Amino acid sequence: MKDKIKNRCDELIKIGNEDNGKIGYYNTKPEYWFQQRFVPVLQQWIASVVTFFEFAAIDNSYYIREVKNIVSDKDLKTGVAFHSHQKLLGLLASFREELELGFLKNFELMILSLTYDNFLDEAEIFHKANKKIESSILVSVVFENTIRKIAIKNDIKEEGESIEEIINKLTKTKIFTGVQAKRIKSYASLRNEALHTHWDKFEIREVGIMIKGTRDLIETKLDSQT
Repeated sequence: MKDKIKNRCDELIKIGNEDNGKIGYYNTKPEYWFQQRFVPVLQQWIASVVTFFEFAAIDNSYYIREVKNIVSDKDLKTGVAFHSHQKLLGLLASFREELELGFLKNFELMILSLTYDNFLDEAEIFHKANKKIESSILVSVVFENTIRKIAIKNDIKEEGESIEEIINKLTKTKIFTGVQAKRIKSYASLRNEALHTHWDKFEIREVGIMIKGTRDLIETKLDSQT
């Protein structure tokens, strides 16, 4: 997903730079407006940029707020002003640089919360319907991805590591307390049983506890800024 975001950002920057060649000049200074014949293709690019940030940036972040400010400019009601185009191009360049430097990890966590919160909601529905197998499998998938994303957020290597090993690393670096780690390892144990079809080894009550615990992990260790 991260590579797709980078690639799309690069594409939009490339198109934006190419569009710079469409502006006219007067006494070596760029004109205020792009010519009307270029407005359709420029409007298409602007719409793509807005859509990109709505997907890739955190809600109410500077990027989202600034995009809204730019596209609400009255100039865009009658044409495309060069300064509006340049501001959007600058935002893209900034976002791409921050992403490359690793300062936008939260965008991945946003994607996770959008996707896996839905899975948790479904797990809760199955749990309330007393469907142990379905609810346990769904929460197990969310739990594992949550633990791995917590590791990523805290610059801890998780690729190729087991869930238990990642939990140990998070405990060693004080992300989890000893008490928290013990409880989280119980979720990992249930996850192992659920994904290996050993559904007779746990009760649906335990699945409910794991659903609540996993949601707490997302809220306290992923969604929080600390």
